[in-house]
Amino acid sequence: MEKKSFVIDTSVILDSPNNVISLYQNGENELYITDIILKELNKHKEDPQGEKGFYARAFARSLDRGLSKRTPTLKNRKRKGGIKNTHKKIKDSTVLSDDIKQSFTCIFDGCENPIVINILSRKKYQQDSFSNDLKIIEIAKDYGYEIVSNDIYLKLEALARGVEANSMNKDTVQNPEDIYFDTTIILEDDSEKEELLNKELKNLKNWNQLKITYKNSSKRDYYIVKEFDGVKELKELNIKEIEKQYRVPPINEEQKFYTEMLSSNDFQIGVVTGSTGSGKTLMAVQEGMARVKDKYDPIDGIVYLRNTVTSNDKASELGFRKGDQDQKLGYFAYPLYGALNFIQEKSISKEKKNLHEEQSKIDTPNREDYTEQMMNEYNIEVMDIAHARGITITNKFVIFDEVQNSSNATVKLIGTRIGKGSKIVLMGDFKQVDHPYLSRNRNGLVYLLQRAKEKGDIAAIQLRKTIRSEIAEWFEENL
Repeated sequence: MEKKSFVIDTSVILDSPNNVISLYQNGENELYITDIILKELNKHKEDPQGEKGFYARAFARSLDRGLSKRTPTLKNRKRKGGIKNTHKKIKDSTVLSDDIKQSFTCIFDGCENPIVINILSRKKYQQDSFSNDLKIIEIAKDYGYEIVSNDIYLKLEALARGVEANSMNKDTVQNPEDIYFDTTIILEDDSEKEELLNKELKNLKNWNQLKITYKNSSKRDYYIVKEFDGVKELKELNIKEIEKQYRVPPINEEQKFYTEMLSSNDFQIGVVTGSTGSGKTLMAVQEGMARVKDKYDPIDGIVYLRNTVTSNDKASELGFRKGDQDQKLGYFAYPLYGALNFIQEKSISKEKKNLHEEQSKIDTPNREDYTEQMMNEYNIEVMDIAHARGITITNKFVIFDEVQNSSNATVKLIGTRIGKGSKIVLMGDFKQVDHPYLSRNRNGLVYLLQRAKEKGDIAAIQLRKTIRSEIAEWFEENL
């Protein structure tokens, strides 16, 4: 296989420093970063809490470990004749005049062998290379190297200028909307049931949802496929009993399967994707509340985690919000607060609600007071993912929201914080990715969905029905 030379963009490192390991392929490929990328990483490492700052510092530590082990090999070769023919592919062993190539040995966590990173520095860039992206493209074009970037704009600009560029394709999931965990069987009558159930059981993986419908009948049977020590079995669900377990009962088949997944003790990791209004947060919060009140359950509180690495609006990031830490996190906890208020409204009977409205003029607590009361009663804590680093979360029902805006590295980081007695539910909507370096086909949520489908060692479900309103459903289907 021909050795390739990659210029690695900042976005690849900030997605996960371990991406470098995948690209290096045990020395099969040459890896380059430019002085521009070093400057960008240096700027990001100053962020004390953000995801980008964490990974920028992790990459710096890998470089530092290599430096502490051995003296770096410095190569400073100059090519005679200056840079007259700058856009010409040259041999990897040569360096253009006035450029400096330095090779450093890096030691990454989880990688036995050291990795060589080549740093290309250029004193003066062309006048039309006025942006960092164009400077990176200029160097890649001069040397005939391929750019690897998760930044779609850099990638498109490179391709437009004749430079080969690709995204980091590791852990990409094609057509995540086609990942199904449910199967429907249509029968004439009960006589076929046992034979078809046994047949389907061989094909289904662990924690698949199975529904049996009957022709010319409204009867429905519901099952969950379970597997213990390699032996599969079917658990029949009593839908009516499930409806009685929550203040706000599940209103469709998807939600009933979802609540069964949440309440099961067979799995400590649950994954759910669904659009806005599908009931992801509401059902998870109710399950957490029920567990906190169950004196036989070790769970004694709820932790709501949400990724505060948002879209391209810099002012929307946590550090730019007004107020103290709790007030800043409050902006990101609206789904949680909305679920608590909805539970309160639905749990009051019609007569009590009328009485509540009459008394509200006198001394009834407002929504904010009620939310605070619920947070205290059920020991609910809102946490930014940056503050979850370095702690162990024990005996908690953990809700990790907006996972589609987290890389696999971030999901792993949070998952390894979960201690004994805890359960974690990871949720989001893979169609609404705001992270600048992730996509609907490559993010922590779709990777978990694919893992659940292939391995069956974690429970997962897709909620495809929007129940918030007809307006919300229209926008979901038409835009």
